[in-house]
Order: sequence, then structure tokens, then C-alpha cells
Amino acid sequence: MGSRIRWSTVNIIIICCPIRLKPLLGSTMNERFENSPLIEIIAELRWDLPGHTQSGLPMGMPVMPVMPPVIQQHELPFSTLTRKVAELGYGNSERLVPPGFPCLVHEPIIRYRFTDSSNAAKTATLYQVGPGIFTANALPPSYTSWVDFEPTVKLGIESLLASDLPFLSEQTSQVSVLLRYVDAFTDDYTDGRNLFEFARDVLGIKLTLPDAFSNVDGGLPTKLPTLHLVQSLPFGELQLKFAEGHVRGDKAIILEMTAEVEEKVEKDSASILQAFAAARNAIHSVFIDLTKPIHDRMKLVEERI
Repeated sequence: MGSRIRWSTVNIIIICCPIRLKPLLGSTMNERFENSPLIEIIAELRWDLPGHTQSGLPMGMPVMPVMPPVIQQHELPFSTLTRKVAELGYGNSERLVPPGFPCLVHEPIIRYRFTDSSNAAKTATLYQVGPGIFTANALPPSYTSWVDFEPTVKLGIESLLASDLPFLSEQTSQVSVLLRYVDAFTDDYTDGRNLFEFARDVLGIKLTLPDAFSNVDGGLPTKLPTLHLVQSLPFGELQLKFAEGHVRGDKAIILEMTAEVEEKVEKDSASILQAFAAARNAIHSVFIDLTKPIHDRMKLVEERI
């Protein structure tokens, strides 16, 4: 969403690791940070399309494109959604894929932005839609927590469900829920550490290398350009993807946390929001515990809700 993230392209280490989670039920306290490393929140709904079923594929797996004229069957009903989000103030629509061009399943093709540029909070949010996908996105500083963002997500979901998309209403009774938080830890948080050092010294992720490395390293530091952790949850899966990269020209360690509800969710706003809340609580619990050593730099604030 314009965050200008540049990821390093190197090998990924995948580790299934035990992360202790706090109870995933609601809390009376909401922790937020005045100096948050957050750069984007993405609430995402997915549903299968006839002939393009992707259920059961791991996150990140390639999908088959939707080709014309099939794509037209999916695009025509978006006009109703366009009208409904415009009623919410999101009247500026942008094509991400030109009309008639092939596009990927679960890839947005239309983006909706808030019309009134004087409303800083609303202009920091947007909606996106495509074949089998709908997202609500938010950027700081207007949005730094789920409590702020949830009302926007709710309105978007209600508009989507009221749009009577044929494949969503007739063929699909359930949807998949994914929630992503993207953070960028610049030198203000890392003190110039690389990912290996930051994971070990700050986040408490211990990576022990065999003696074979010490025999050849010559005393030079170990580098870990990317790290991919996968944790099973009672309701799905939590992925943490770390990478060394750049954000707005600054060197940063980028963390993408994605919680996926693997059991498909009933197609009503209350069930969908409940699934998003569970995903948010898992992400929030792990993030709060991992970043304890730098809470003072992030300026933790606890608010009763």
C-alpha cells in the first residue's frame, strides 16, 4: 500500500517452533505503541471460485490465473461493491489490472480509496477486491492497533456481503480469514544489528550453529538474511517471516506476521469479525512478548477497553 518495502531475495529457513501463547480470548487491556514499527495491517477474506479451487494450498503457493472471458464473470458484480463502498466515502477506484487482462486468483484487481483527502484517518485506509479476495488495509500513524481498525474492516465486510457477488453468495457459503501485520525495525530499534543478532539478542530466538561453522568463520559474524517461523494454533496457523530489507530508503529488519484461520468461517459479519479477533489476539500476544526488550523505545501504552 505504498510502503515501498524492498525485500532481500535469499534462501529462507523454515522452523516449526513452539511459541507460548497467552489465552486468545478478549482482554480488558489494549497495548499500543506511540513509536510503533508497524507499517501496514491487512485484513483479508478469500473464497474459492468454480474451477479455480485453491483450498488446502499453503500460504504463498502460486495459483492459476483467471483468463478472459472468465474474468468478466467475476468483474461485472464488482460494480455493486463499487457503489456500496462509495457510499462509505471510498469513491476513488483504481484498476490494478487493466480490463480484459488475465489476473491471478486471490489477487486484487480494483482498489478503493477514501475520497475526502482532509480526513487523515480515513485516507490511511483502503479496500481491495479481486477474484476470490477482499482486503481492508490500514497504515499508521492513523492506525496502530486492531481496536482502531476493526470498524473499518466491519464496514467493508458488510458492504461485500451486501453486494451479492454471485460466486460468493451462490457457490460459496464460507470464507477463509487471514490477518497480516507488517513491521519494519530500523536502526532505532536494532542498534544496527543484523537479523541473526536481532533475533538472538532482542527477540530471544535462539539459533545454535554446529561447531563446523566455528572451524571456518575466522571470527567473522554469522548472517541470517531471512527467517521463516511457523506455529500451529488451536484455530489455524501463525507465520512469522523476517527479512533484511529497506523501507523508504532506510535499512530495516522487516517482520510479516500472518495468522490464518484454517477452518472456513460462516459467511456473516459477526462470524468473520470473531475469526479476525482470534487472529489478532494470536499476533498481538506473540508480538508483545517478543518485543519486550525494546518496549521502552516503542513507547508502550496500555489502555483499558
